[in-house]
Amino acid sequence: MSPEAVVQRQLEAYNSRNIDALLATYAEDAQMFEHPATLLANGAVSIRERFLTRFQESNLHATLLNRVVNLTQMVRRSVVLLNRWWRRVEDRNRLSIMSERELRDIGLSHQEADCEIRKLFWRE
Repeated sequence: MSPEAVVQRQLEAYNSRNIDALLATYAEDAQMFEHPATLLANGAVSIRERFLTRFQESNLHATLLNRVVNLTQMVRRSVVLLNRWWRRVEDRNRLSIMSERELRDIGLSHQEADCEIRKLFWRE
């Protein structure tokens, strides 16, 4: 069964409060964590208890907002984004040590450079 099919089965079982169908997608020794490393449940019995408690909520409903099918592609995009952010930090650091003359040579005023330096790294 593909990872996408497993997630879809989990979503459907969760929304229908079908504990047996939901647990069928988990290994007996599965563990449930709260990010980054807080163990919430250890093993199928413990996971069952957590879900049964959750299933008591009247407004229970999960929606899949985004699905990453190709992990390699996601990692590549993340690396590209991180490199872009790092370049911005480096460029802005270089601007911060440039003299008025060097800024003029690249077509920037001191005020324009200061504005660029103060931007958050994820802002263009």
